[in-house]
Amino acid sequence: AAPDQIGEWRLEMSRAALLLDRGERAAGLALLSTLDKELSGAVHGFGGVEFGLLEQVLGMQGRALVVDENYEAGFAKLERALAMRDQPRAELLYWRGLARYRGRNDVTGAVADLDLSIQLQPGYWPARRVRSICLWELGHYDKALADAAAVVAADPSDTEALLYCGMAQERLERHEEALATYKEVAERESPSAGTSEGGHSENQAAGNAAEGANAVA
Repeated sequence: AAPDQIGEWRLEMSRAALLLDRGERAAGLALLSTLDKELSGAVHGFGGVEFGLLEQVLGMQGRALVVDENYEAGFAKLERALAMRDQPRAELLYWRGLARYRGRNDVTGAVADLDLSIQLQPGYWPARRVRSICLWELGHYDKALADAAAVVAADPSDTEALLYCGMAQERLERHEEALATYKEVAERESPSAGTSEGGHSENQAAGNAAEGANAVA
């Protein structure tokens, strides 16, 4: 493609990202869909600027669709993006793992994606947080606690990870620690809490913590 066309594609990608950030989800996704079609038609074989731009567009689509809980469509875009690199990106593995977990209830498959994501980028805390709840569901409570505690150590304000600490402590029969953790989660005020990348809101976390505290007490 001509340099002017490549520059236009890059500008449109930035515009799509801005639309998504501003909450104009439909417009952002529509623009990414147009870019997907145009770049797919321009790509010939592996390599080249167009190839790299297409991989980025597919990743953006996949992330946005998973955030919107359109898991199967997001999974398909992420599959395409991940197939375009010999070395997968940790971020895209995280989002595919999240799509497996939330959309397909494929907890084992999610852990496999999250393991590789963390291997590639050990400090990628969203992957550690989601892997924690996956490990908890699989009954690996020690490992679940280790992941959740690592996230909290890196970001003490992460209420969702703190909740997962309490859930693992409870299953490990560390009841006093679990009760203290649940109380801390419940006491955190979050009047404008949003949804984390793991898919739970802090208000949901506080409600779950109250239930857990009642169960442990």
